[in-house]
Amino acid sequence: MKRYKQAYETVLELFQSHEAFVKSTVAARLNGFVRGFGTLTELKEEIYFWGLDDHDIGILKETIKKIKW
Repeated sequence: MKRYKQAYETVLELFQSHEAFVKSTVAARLNGFVRGFGTLTELKEEIYFWGLDDHDIGILKETIKKIKW
């Protein structure tokens, strides 16, 4: 995800620490996605199962929309 600096920094803010982010399902799934694993549609559907609250889901969905994949 580091290739997408603004998205990386925005998502990182959702976590208490860098370590928590690195160990998260969110980081693993987004890194997999940017490497070609899965579709944008699948990613948008999976967000609800990543253990985020509604506020953070909203931020993540907006961030994903802004990224030029």
